[in-house]
Amino acid sequence: MLAEKFGKYSDYASVVLRLALGSILFWHGQAKFMNFAGTAGFFGGMFPAPSLFAVIAVLIELVGGAFLILGVLTRLSALLVALEFAVILFLRMLIWKNPLVAFQGGNSFELDLLIFAAAVALILAGSGKLGLERQVFRKELI
Repeated sequence: MLAEKFGKYSDYASVVLRLALGSILFWHGQAKFMNFAGTAGFFGGMFPAPSLFAVIAVLIELVGGAFLILGVLTRLSALLVALEFAVILFLRMLIWKNPLVAFQGGNSFELDLLIFAAAVALILAGSGKLGLERQVFRKELI
């Protein structure tokens, strides 16, 4: 019954996912950009070239987030996001030993896991009918 009612709209599921994930990433990227020194300082304890890794994170989140919102290079943007968040999940679970959910406050990784899963879903699904790339070129470029 629900499939009959909503099944015809399944092509638009990726639009909802793109807008939500892209918005989250864009605002997180903007925060990293606005406090770039703090972002680079945070990466300083983990990576040998903290400024380079900060630039990479900012670009993936700001540009990738904007591309996801617009539906441009969706699969490529989602792939880069998935790679970034695979590293984040590795650090949170195996190195820092953060819990999935922090019931008493503190750091956890449930949002990172959700972002990773959404990115993987967009790698598989693409931009959807309303992606700018599909509207302009009638296909996804990558």
